[in-house]
Amino acid sequence: MTQDHNANDETKEYKNMREALSGRTLQRSQPPRLPDGNTDVQSASVTPSNKKDAKAKRTAKRAKRPVWLRILLTTGRILLVPVLCLVALYLGLRIGYVHFGEQSPEDIWDFRTWKHLYDLVFSD
Repeated sequence: MTQDHNANDETKEYKNMREALSGRTLQRSQPPRLPDGNTDVQSASVTPSNKKDAKAKRTAKRAKRPVWLRILLTTGRILLVPVLCLVALYLGLRIGYVHFGEQSPEDIWDFRTWKHLYDLVFSD
């Protein structure tokens, strides 16, 4: 009896969720309130002119920066990921080869080291 009762409750709950998601029986006791207390959703929507004003403010703020600073920041953003990748590669080589492999740090840059490793991995 208890299992049948729980199954009926779950079925009703699923049906209520499905109806609410489809929008058929979604009812509220009060209209939604906006932060300013207004209940008219249409009047509070963002108009294209508001978007243009916000974009114009951001553009004006960027334009206030000197040209050399804008070039420097753009170059920094472009080079940030490749530089971080190279730093991660070096740290990985250093930790793996020097600390775990107990070899000298100068051997990281030696071509013969990596040729030997390649031969070990891809030998028949």
